[in-house]
Amino acid sequence: MRFLYAPAAAGVLSKEQRGDLAAAQKPAIFMLGLLLLLMMMVPVLNLVVPALACVSVCHLQRRGWTDQAALASAATAAPDVAPA
Repeated sequence: MRFLYAPAAAGVLSKEQRGDLAAAQKPAIFMLGLLLLLMMMVPVLNLVVPALACVSVCHLQRRGWTDQAALASAATAAPDVAPA
């Protein structure tokens, strides 16, 4: 699945950002690959696996972008305050 992950965001994220996002979502990418592998073993279901692979990789990346953006905005919105 990792070979699909980087090209899916080629026009949106830099190479470094894509690598960071892939590293952050490594367990999810592995589980997705395992799930799709199992689905490929079912005779009729294996016909839709390529479409599911594309859709699910795009979904994972979108989820990663929004999670990182939410974390970044929360970190800048809430300044660190030392207890008095």
